[in-house]
Amino acid sequence: MAALFGRLGDAAADDEPLRLGLKEAGAPLHPRIDSEMANHLGYVDGALKGREFLSGRR
Repeated sequence: MAALFGRLGDAAADDEPLRLGLKEAGAPLHPRIDSEMANHLGYVDGALKGREFLSGRR
């Protein structure tokens, strides 16, 4: 996923903003959210390996 985060910049390296709306009540969900994010972003990262762009050549 490092390659994907590298494409998105420093802001993407911290997933905290994605969980901010849950506050403390959502704390039990954080491990599940982290797992799902890693799963989905890992797939996207693999699909982008060796490619410079999402679609086309530019």
